[in-house]
Amino acid sequence: MSRLLAFILLAVLSSGCPRQPARPAASAPPLLENVNTTPPPDGAALAKLRDSLRHEVPRREAQWRAHAITDYRLTVRVLTYFPAPLLEIVTVRGDSVIARDKAGRLLGQTEPHWPTITISKLFADLRRAINDSSLTLSTLFHPTYGFPTRLNIQDKETGHIGYLAIVEAFEILSDTPPSTPPRQN
Repeated sequence: MSRLLAFILLAVLSSGCPRQPARPAASAPPLLENVNTTPPPDGAALAKLRDSLRHEVPRREAQWRAHAITDYRLTVRVLTYFPAPLLEIVTVRGDSVIARDKAGRLLGQTEPHWPTITISKLFADLRRAINDSSLTLSTLFHPTYGFPTRLNIQDKETGHIGYLAIVEAFEILSDTPPSTPPRQN
């Protein structure tokens, strides 16, 4: 039930927030294939999912690494049990990571304890959830680049620990930074 409420909340909030989409990579397929709104799997189904993901995640990580993308921008909607969902705009250039909210403010200043969602973090959290039987999880992967486009990790008992991250936009950045800062959504 909590996943359905989170999905409804996301739909309501995103419908009233006009935004300019990030410039997608050339011929990139849509990020979200099918948003799954079914209830979380039961114990046996979750065990089967974990086994399947133990084989799938290394293949998807290799798919991501094969593209050798070091500079990219993600727009990620993150839902937790905090009062409001956060739209996070993350720019990664090599080892440099900058996260901003939709108003362009650095997240370290407005939300000091908020995790910055990068593709590396999505994969790391997915691997952690696969190996932690106290968590439920679901994920979708980008068909071309292999990274998780939707990751839902929740505590089985309470559901109050974890998050739902939905990658709304992905952009491969050029080798040189733009002369003017990108416009924030």
